[in-house]
Amino acid sequence: MRKTIPNRSSGIPPKSAWLASNKRHPVSQPDALGVATRLAARRLRQAGISLAPLLRSAGLSVGQIDKQDSRIGVASQIKFLELAAEALKDQLLGFRLARDGDLRLLGLLYYAAASSETLGDALARAQRYSSIINSGIALRCFRSGNFTIALRYAGVSRHFDRQHMEFLVTTLIRVCRVLTDRRLVPTTVRFVHRRLGKPSEIENSSGAR
Repeated sequence: MRKTIPNRSSGIPPKSAWLASNKRHPVSQPDALGVATRLAARRLRQAGISLAPLLRSAGLSVGQIDKQDSRIGVASQIKFLELAAEALKDQLLGFRLARDGDLRLLGLLYYAAASSETLGDALARAQRYSSIINSGIALRCFRSGNFTIALRYAGVSRHFDRQHMEFLVTTLIRVCRVLTDRRLVPTTVRFVHRRLGKPSEIENSSGAR
């Protein structure tokens, strides 16, 4: 019986080799500086709520949180903020963390924006450097009638997230106000998710509807 010799001329590696290569080089997930995660962890500690179980449920560890230069998976950050909001019984946690947090924690993004001569230049730099702060977010600034700032997820599911996106939007509004030293009021702020009932603290703070 004639022995079959694998055809190597096609340049296509055998399936076993592809699987081995895929294990050695897993697909990287979007990650972030983890500013929101660490701010939420601080609130939980201040409230005397055990941190480890919530972090574990989000695929994180206390060691990651305490190591300031350790980057955090964006999907894990999203889940942890939702868990923290539930544990703290604070459905506006993301907004309040961004409202009260130190903008300098944003690092390069904040300082690059703050060194700009105009708000337009600052937002252009924010668009350019936003992936350094959070590679799971695509920031785009453009004119479509009014000047528009759009945020969308890249490589991360948007489902079930409220706290993370509200943190990001509130942070952007704060940056614009701090850099101009004016209480700028956006014409409209829109989220994919909805909040029912009376106008929320977020709407009252932004001044938009």
